Amino acid sequence: MGVLKSVAKEILYRSLLRALKRVLLFFSPFLVPVALATVTILAVFGVAPVEGQDLARAMVKNHVESMKSENRCKYGQEEEFRLPWGVVHAVECYAGEWQAEPDRARVARVSDALEPDFGYIRYTEVIITEYIDYDENGSVVSRREERDEAEVELLDRAVTYQGLYSFIYEEVTDTDRRIFRDDEGRITREVVRRHTYLKPAGRTFVQDYSALDAVIAEEIGGLRTAGYGHDGFEERGMDWPVPSGGTLTSPFGMRYHPVTGEYRMHTGIDIAADEGKDVAAVADGTVRIAGKYGGYGYAVVLEHEGGYSTLYGHNSRITVRQGEGVRRGRKIAEIGSTGVSTGPHLHFEVRRNGSFVDPLAAVNIPEGIVVYAADNPDRTVILETARAFMEGESNLEWLTR
Repeated sequence: MGVLKSVAKEILYRSLLRALKRVLLFFSPFLVPVALATVTILAVFGVAPVEGQDLARAMVKNHVESMKSENRCKYGQEEEFRLPWGVVHAVECYAGEWQAEPDRARVARVSDALEPDFGYIRYTEVIITEYIDYDENGSVVSRREERDEAEVELLDRAVTYQGLYSFIYEEVTDTDRRIFRDDEGRITREVVRRHTYLKPAGRTFVQDYSALDAVIAEEIGGLRTAGYGHDGFEERGMDWPVPSGGTLTSPFGMRYHPVTGEYRMHTGIDIAADEGKDVAAVADGTVRIAGKYGGYGYAVVLEHEGGYSTLYGHNSRITVRQGEGVRRGRKIAEIGSTGVSTGPHLHFEVRRNGSFVDPLAAVNIPEGIVVYAADNPDRTVILETARAFMEGESNLEWLTR
């Protein structure tokens, strides 16, 4: 009986093998195209590796991760805000039309522009050590103090591509007490060490993509100013307020406020520029305000002919005085980030008979200035692509404009 079962199994096995060979021979002409199609589909959706994109990813990652920022804070918090390489890679890919070969110069520009900017405060830590000696009766026979001071730097703010982090500290004093005894257990000396320092007590965060928006405007481009016009303002009679140019990151109109988060009217335009760059009068006028002005920080307000007035806000320094007459093009201030601001820029307003006017309708816009709308969907695509890169989905050829 066992022999019959073995023979039956052998016959069945050979029959199945012959049948499988006939099937493979029949379908063999189709197997190669199917395999190629499968690899292609997997590559498109980020599963199969694409050599060019993997090399590009490695180049960008190595470049960004090789950027060493100085850790000055006592607690080393700078490390938390290292620029993610995926963001740089996403901007590079988007600006380069998703080509596998990266533009190394653009990678360097984007990395430098998006690198976090840190602000610090100085604090003097104090260590007071008190030495108390006792006699055999437990009475104090001597007491002396030693005072040591050490100046440290603490992170006050971190301006990243995502927004502004502000740090909160609380002053604390730690006390360490050591007691020395003789062979009979009597206290002979007491050493008390009191260390007063600032300890992290939290942080606040305001989402603001101004830095990323400015990079996108520079590398990809937003709405160009060519043909920009408004009824009633055919002739632009004012000059551009930032002689060095700058990037217009937030135009006139409704927007989500970068600090409060409220959706409300933006009564001017924001021009991003390096701190300390000149701010100039856009037309002849008289200085009506020159100093602190609420949320505008250090501001200048000029009155002009024809019922016009202009406001220049968030300056780091003002170079004119109230009541002074100024000529068109004269330096009146320097770019800063005072008042309610998340980074160096000029907030510029134009009013006519007390009513707000879109400044882009009133000024002569220099060649090459880019107007970038804060709700441009390019940023969303870039952020989502960056997230996918960081999670390992490196081949995103299906994300094209």
